[in-house]
Amino acid sequence: MVNGCHRSTSHHNVFVAGDACSRIDQRLDRSGVHAVRAGPILARNLAAVMSGQPLTRFYPRRFSLYLLAAGDCTAIGNYGPLTFSGAWVWKWKDRIDRGFVDSFPGA
Repeated sequence: MVNGCHRSTSHHNVFVAGDACSRIDQRLDRSGVHAVRAGPILARNLAAVMSGQPLTRFYPRRFSLYLLAAGDCTAIGNYGPLTFSGAWVWKWKDRIDRGFVDSFPGA
């Protein structure tokens, strides 16, 4: 369990994001999108703890884009109340995934 700053409620020296935690103040869907977006806040909060500064709260987006490859060069997508599928969704997912991997040094 973590608070809005993703600090453990039981171990104040632990910060967690992604599937490994649950928020006490709101429901947070299990999503890599949330983990990636919480990363910079987590880094900021770790530095804040070390320097005695106040922590920053993480505000997740109301809706996240979910893309799931179906294995046959098609994919299923969901964004809030919208659901869609097809080869075009797979191409979109592939472009996003490759761009994410290419954003890392040495990739």
